Amino acid sequence: MWQAKRALAYIEANLGSKIGMTEISALVALSKSHFCRAFKHTLGTSPMAYVAARRIERAKLLITSTSERLSDIALACGFADQSHFNRNFGRMVGMSPGLWRRKISTPRSDFCTPVPASRPSA
Repeated sequence: MWQAKRALAYIEANLGSKIGMTEISALVALSKSHFCRAFKHTLGTSPMAYVAARRIERAKLLITSTSERLSDIALACGFADQSHFNRNFGRMVGMSPGLWRRKISTPRSDFCTPVPASRPSA
């Protein structure tokens, strides 16, 4: 469906800015309500839920691949501010972005801990 491809391309290209259903529905020549129904039918989620999920995925990529401040990542991913970002990230990932960054960046020590050799009993 060309409308879905065009809508998804627009969303990806504009994740860092405000995305409105009016712009996307006009882009694919559908009314807002018809666009929202068609989008949900095609992708299984509402357009705004899809946008939020894509923004969180982009934020996770930036968190792991850069040392940018979380407030800068929040703005780059289209969130109004860091608080808005923290709420959405926590809702989707289950922890704050700061905690997630620390968990991702710390090496797993359980793989490096030597296991004591078992001694034969006398």
